[in-house]
Amino acid sequence: MEYNIKKVSLKIPFPTNHYANITHKVLNVDKDLKGIKKEIVVEDNNLIIYYEGADYKFIRSALNAALKNVVTVLQTIQMF
Repeated sequence: MEYNIKKVSLKIPFPTNHYANITHKVLNVDKDLKGIKKEIVVEDNNLIIYYEGADYKFIRSALNAALKNVVTVLQTIQMF
């Protein structure tokens, strides 16, 4: 059986490379959801998240969780 792999990428700009790297480290701790492959990279001040899987619904769930974590990381950084 052959699956049609869906791919989604999200590029999030940060004010500094340091903030992007902190967020990268936090997000990389989370395990991938079943059936979803994740890659997170930092380029300059940008955090780029790549997801691929067989179903957009699962990719959307993974992306939603990542975005919530990004918001939490930024709120925590602002406190210090």
